[in-house]
Amino acid sequence: MPIHSAVKLEKVKDALIRSSVKRQSRRNDAHEACFSSGINDFQLPVRVPGHRHQPASESVGDGRDPNKTVSYIDPQWFDSWSSQAMPIAVNDAIAPTGLAARQESNTPNQRLRLVSYNIQAGVASTRLRHYLTKSWCHILPHAESFSNLDKIAALTTGFDLVALQEVDAGSLRSLFINQVEYLAERGGFPFWYHQTNRNFGKLAQMSNGLLSRFRPTEIVEHRLPGVIPGRGAIVVRFQSNGADLVIILVHLALGKRARMKQLDYLSEIARPYTNVVVMGDLNCQIHSPEMVQFIAKTNLTASVEKAGTFPSWRPYRDLDHILTTPTLKVINRRIVNHLVSDHLPVSVEIELPPTIRLTRISHHDRREGA
Repeated sequence: MPIHSAVKLEKVKDALIRSSVKRQSRRNDAHEACFSSGINDFQLPVRVPGHRHQPASESVGDGRDPNKTVSYIDPQWFDSWSSQAMPIAVNDAIAPTGLAARQESNTPNQRLRLVSYNIQAGVASTRLRHYLTKSWCHILPHAESFSNLDKIAALTTGFDLVALQEVDAGSLRSLFINQVEYLAERGGFPFWYHQTNRNFGKLAQMSNGLLSRFRPTEIVEHRLPGVIPGRGAIVVRFQSNGADLVIILVHLALGKRARMKQLDYLSEIARPYTNVVVMGDLNCQIHSPEMVQFIAKTNLTASVEKAGTFPSWRPYRDLDHILTTPTLKVINRRIVNHLVSDHLPVSVEIELPPTIRLTRISHHDRREGA
């Protein structure tokens, strides 16, 4: 396959998905209803920037007037309400599957295993021709969807934190199953969260996702800048003994100019913190000008140097990355040979500073306490 054609694969895929969704939307009699807010059983307390935070017991406003202080709001509604980042105080409402916690032993340095995976909504394009022959799978359910998700869940069971891109939060193509929640249940993760960046109603809920074995202290959604909306970041903060571990989950734009703006935006988020991990599908290679500039601004380093993740059947472009600050010691790093998407997952094991110790909450203990 010629180099120049591979460089355009991501843009071709994105164009196919967009055109398929638009065609199907025109055929849908309930077109207007398709763009209504999704339904989520979990209600999260939200702190709106510039307003006093109300405790959960002080229910103020309906969550839809930006001039009011918000107490509870449907997380799916973030997609249409504001482009501002909204810090979310995490409580039992985030993917609860139990209540009890298991304290880890007091070893000097705790290690965490992280993986980032663009799962392509379970479509599993593992050959170039699949972009055409499986294009319908981006808008309609298909027989292999759940078996593909089960394979992804089996992979994630060996990790503590998982960043997901191109995951569906519940639409026709996923049989209205939130794929983040499904993977959390199958992988035994007590906490999960999703950020829907492109809400096509019943046709597609294109999202980023988080799976975690630790209770986050705070989650913040960010809408990333760009001419074409639909890119976002999830900033997850874990606090221990006054020290922070910040995980930034991202899926960046296809265009270089938009990526430059988005990486500048992310550098402002990462810069105030000492212990930072940036992980996701960055849609650019480690030695690209935008990445070189981003790394220089943030003091982050690449966990895997120039290792291809795309396309999965012939991976020579390193589009997926896990970047860490020098305070986090990298023990193991690798690209996982796991062909259930057009991207390969990238994984890393890090050692935390002695000042940070997170309490792992097992899926089993939380179920027993439910």
